[in-house]
Amino acid sequence: MKKLYDVIIVGAGSGGAILSLLLARQGIDVLMLERDVQPLHDIRSEILQPNGQKVLDDLGLLKTIPTEAVHQTHQFDFFRIGKGRLCTFNYGDLPVPYNSALTAFSGPLHQHVLDATAAETTLTVLYGAVFNGLMRRGKTVMGVMAEHEGRNYDIRAKLVVGADGIKSAVRKALGIPAQVYQYPEGYLLGVLQRPPGFDHRSRYYIGRKEILGLLPVPNDQLYFFYLLSNATRAGLDAAGFESIKNAMAEIDPSLAQPLKQLTRLDQTIFRPCFRVRSKTWVADGAVIIGDAAHAMNPHVSQGRMQAMQDAVALSRVAQGCLAKGDCSALSLEAFERERRPHVEMLQRLGDEQTFFWNSASPVIQFTVDRVLRTLDDNARLRYQVLTTTAGLRQQSPFSLADKLVAVGLLPDFRSDAG
Repeated sequence: MKKLYDVIIVGAGSGGAILSLLLARQGIDVLMLERDVQPLHDIRSEILQPNGQKVLDDLGLLKTIPTEAVHQTHQFDFFRIGKGRLCTFNYGDLPVPYNSALTAFSGPLHQHVLDATAAETTLTVLYGAVFNGLMRRGKTVMGVMAEHEGRNYDIRAKLVVGADGIKSAVRKALGIPAQVYQYPEGYLLGVLQRPPGFDHRSRYYIGRKEILGLLPVPNDQLYFFYLLSNATRAGLDAAGFESIKNAMAEIDPSLAQPLKQLTRLDQTIFRPCFRVRSKTWVADGAVIIGDAAHAMNPHVSQGRMQAMQDAVALSRVAQGCLAKGDCSALSLEAFERERRPHVEMLQRLGDEQTFFWNSASPVIQFTVDRVLRTLDDNARLRYQVLTTTAGLRQQSPFSLADKLVAVGLLPDFRSDAG
């Protein structure tokens, strides 16, 4: 192994992998370290939003995704449990060419990105490599200490990037203060055979502290996520699992037959939800991206996409810093200034949606229903929400006036303006 690189990236997740490709294609010498021996391939699924699609398209990777890895979804229907449809969001309203959502299993989609790294001659990827700490000269990061295949290495770099997730070891080694908040609820995830009616449509059901999402994924399958409190999941047994299946079938009767495939709890996984707010993302010779810097609630459907956007923005800034020979925090701050406003807006939006959508309060439920019904009739507001979810809008979807319109307290004479 070489002892000097231009950039060392710790973590081969979506942000780290995209960043490594972008830098390597500019001839920058990159080492990417990944703790796992091989990428995880479980049942997790995700929505590749239009902004993420554009990142992959710019890398030449969107059109080469295997057809069996993604499924095109056009519409998302929102329902109040037991009361019917509230609103439909149609991705066909978005500008071409990214006017659909791509639902996919996370593993195969990410593997497609990782496979592209093998063609880059200035990129080295080490799986099973453990980050053990930072090398410093004074306050400036000069490289990393790592373990690989039983051997310890000191590896120097002009820039170290922490792309190692919510519990980021790089962030901790840098001494960056961060608020790591775990939401009281997470999601039970699983896969079923897809019943009729879901070919290119997803369904999202909300109730009293109850959420069920249903997304079509490849191979005629249906991906579900069901809201559970962390305490409930910790104590879930066979009887409790059967009760959850019955509740899901009652919400959407078309699931009754497919749910019979699930006979054991270990056919599902539980995803806890976190928010990370880091005081800063940069230091002299180092930077953190993605969940290491700013994990967000999955309600906004942008966590992975924002890690990819971080990679795009940082690749531009890092190229300039490396060319000047200046990877100080002052030079790297351009990355944080560009990205932080959008990220913090999405984090606030995620918290707002968690407060309203996860609530058991009848008053709050009534408010949510009113807003969604308004959106169904109001093309302007619906488009603002859709473009925010799609990652195409930098500002909050609602101004104060828009909020008053959404709850029915003000008229909107521009409601038909998309």
